[in-house]
Amino acid sequence: MVLVYAAAMGVLWLSTGPLTSGLVAVIFGTGNLGTLFGIVFLSHQAGAFLGVWLGGLAMEQTGSFTPVWLAGIVLAVIAAGGCTGPSSSGQRRASRPQRRRGVEEIKRSELRRA
Repeated sequence: MVLVYAAAMGVLWLSTGPLTSGLVAVIFGTGNLGTLFGIVFLSHQAGAFLGVWLGGLAMEQTGSFTPVWLAGIVLAVIAAGGCTGPSSSGQRRASRPQRRRGVEEIKRSELRRA
């Protein structure tokens, strides 16, 4: 059983990292990708710490993990609503990022102008 757990953790551990960094790049661009992804990762770690710490605190205070499960369910529903609800501006984002022009393409367009 330990080997199955070890194999699952090896395959799944931080498997959302590349997806998250790609999403940050699409939304905010790649100019400050390292800093922005660092902020995302830091907030993820802070949330992980608070979740474990508050879960232990709730267990000590109530003798049950029920409040923690209920809080997790409420937060998951709020997060799902934030992901599927309308955007704040009322417009949908583009499904694909704008294509960047390469150096050769820029040179060709400048040569055509001359």
